[in-house]
Amino acid sequence: EIRNCDWSSDVCSSDLDPKGLLGDRAYDIANLICNPWPHGRVVHDKERAQRCASICGARLGLDRRRVLAYAVAHAGLSAVWSNDDGSDPRHWLLCVELFATLL
Repeated sequence: EIRNCDWSSDVCSSDLDPKGLLGDRAYDIANLICNPWPHGRVVHDKERAQRCASICGARLGLDRRRVLAYAVAHAGLSAVWSNDDGSDPRHWLLCVELFATLL
């Protein structure tokens, strides 16, 4: 069984980046949107991606489109890394296509 985040609950930045690394918070949400890998039936759901970007973005004071743009970039990088590793990049390429339509 795949359990997903309850997007109606409170989300704080420490939940998204527990290591406390420096960087754009939108990237942490992008990683969240792209997972759980490789469960496409969850990740490739437009409504889920839109809801995650909207709720998490609003909670952290970030624009939804910025979050989705980072999701496209993260998925693109993951596709390249998968290809370099000899893995199938289709999951990530579908993410790129889907998230780009939400921008």
